Amino acid sequence: MSDTTPGDIADNASQPTGDPQKPAQISGPPIHEQSDGQNRKRKCPRWLRKVPVWVEMACAVALVIITWTYTHYAGSQLRTMIGQKQVSIDTVHLDQRPWIADTGFHARIEPNHQLTALMPLINVGKSPALNFRIRMDDQILKLDEPFTLSHIRFRGDFESEPSLYPSVAVTRIVPAKPETGEFQRSPLEWAFDLHAGDSVTPEQKKLLQKGDLRVYFFEEAKYNDVFGREHYTHWCGWLKKDLTSGVACKVWNDTDPEKY
Repeated sequence: MSDTTPGDIADNASQPTGDPQKPAQISGPPIHEQSDGQNRKRKCPRWLRKVPVWVEMACAVALVIITWTYTHYAGSQLRTMIGQKQVSIDTVHLDQRPWIADTGFHARIEPNHQLTALMPLINVGKSPALNFRIRMDDQILKLDEPFTLSHIRFRGDFESEPSLYPSVAVTRIVPAKPETGEFQRSPLEWAFDLHAGDSVTPEQKKLLQKGDLRVYFFEEAKYNDVFGREHYTHWCGWLKKDLTSGVACKVWNDTDPEKY
């Protein structure tokens, strides 16, 4: 009979067989060391694993092109929106800007005295003309000498004047004694008393009245609108032989462009 006891049998059943010094081996690298490519290959369908590399590169290039096209289109749309917004702003500025016009012109020509002129202006725009400045000068030319832009020069600085507000009524000037250059105007009327650079001699005045000479007056006004933009207006005219009425020049009668 065997000497094995029931206790021995229980002990032997609880002990594992084999060499206790050698742990069990698991084939393949540990899970944390497996590459992303291997993980993706397990997740991808089998037919995708056979796609050539050049196809993957072509897809990547196509994705780049699509992304660039979308970005370019979005940028173009943004620039268009900004341009439309600027057009709307410019339209408002144009509609609300001041416009300066003259309602008459009367020169005073006295021998051996500086040429002067009274020039009433009116703001026909919708907003005040701020920081208003104006200057005037003259040229005395022979009858056969055409007046051009090259004759425009100012020997004096701008004279600061009060701001011109919209729809300010200005009364027409009525000459009282044309032969002396005197004039009369309503006490409620206001105008700019401008000084030119030249004076005429008695002989020159006779030549002006005879028509052998012409005196040209030209003015330049600058002003700002309520948006801070600067504008300008030019006037030019020459006196007839009566030295009371004038004719507009072919040049230098303009204002700044309506579009910016």
